Amino acid sequence: MPVRADDGESAFATYDGYDGTLIAEDVLTNEQPYLAIGIPILTNAALIGLLLAYINSRFDAVDKRFDAVDRRFSSIDKRFDDMRELWRAELRRVEEVLDARLKHVEEAIARR
Repeated sequence: MPVRADDGESAFATYDGYDGTLIAEDVLTNEQPYLAIGIPILTNAALIGLLLAYINSRFDAVDKRFDAVDRRFSSIDKRFDDMRELWRAELRRVEEVLDARLKHVEEAIARR
């Protein structure tokens, strides 16, 4: 017959059948496994959340660096485009000069 122990703890006491002495027994309550399983799960979830936040902040820093590099390359691309247009204009002018000289040479040959 289980009897609640007098010391106020969560142990139960039973009477030994041989000599009538009181034997204290610890009882596992439902809250103990909940705490034993739940607290580590919550701790791991919090640590994983912190790890993910740290990793995301590192990726954001790397993304900012790549954005800065992209801005640099966009200005370089613009300079290349400007140089391409300049070369096209210069080559067009050279072509016109060469055409004029060739025309002059052809007319001189035709006159002979």
